[in-house]
This record gives sequence, C-alpha cells and structure tokens, in this order.
Amino acid sequence: DAIITGVLFGMADMAPHQLLLRRPRSAEEGVTLAPLHDLRCQPGAQRMALSIGRHQLATPPGSLAWERFALDCQLSPNQVRKRVRQLAQALEQQLQRQQDEDDLLLQRQELQAVAAFLLVRARALQQV
Repeated sequence: DAIITGVLFGMADMAPHQLLLRRPRSAEEGVTLAPLHDLRCQPGAQRMALSIGRHQLATPPGSLAWERFALDCQLSPNQVRKRVRQLAQALEQQLQRQQDEDDLLLQRQELQAVAAFLLVRARALQQV
C-alpha cells in the first residue's frame, strides 16, 4: 500500500531506503512498515526514484509495469492491480468529496492544482 500510495501521490523522491520494516516489539505484534517521512507530492517531476516494474517516469505506471512489480515482489499480479485500482478509486472519491465540501480548496489556486494533479493520477491508475 505504501508504494502504491507513493505512486498515486506522485512522490518522486520516494526511494527504497525509505521503505523500512520494523521489528516487532512484542510476540503479539507483527513486522510493520516504518512510517514514511520526508516525502512530498511533486507534480513537476520527470522521473521517480523508485521504479515500478522498470517504469521510472513520473507518469502513472501501466498494467504491465504493475505486473512486473508484482512478480519482482513475488505477489499476485491480479491482486496488485486490483489493489492499485481500489486505492486510486478511494483517492478519487475523497478528492471529489473534498472539492465539494472545502471552501479553502476552491479559494486557493495551488491547492486546486495539486488536487487536479492527484485526480488525473487516480483516474489513470484505475485503468490498470
């Protein structure tokens, strides 16, 4: 989910070293992903630091890239693509809800630009 979210949000500087696993603190707790830090949405980026199935351009990866990514991670390509679509759809719904309800978003041009960027990415990733 962290990698998919990074791609959805256009976090071009997200790199593999930021995706660290934490050891469990107790027997009941499982291994968890360390919190993502120092990442930001970068609409003007040309390339991503983290490739998805050899796709490193900042444009949203297509179905083949996600399939390669899944196979590289020893995951089911169908399940990965399904999860990409689910998160992309959830982001689109949240953005639309936010645009309908948030007066600040309507007043701030830079927020509108980021929301439009995220909406385009969410719609593109729903097609994988």
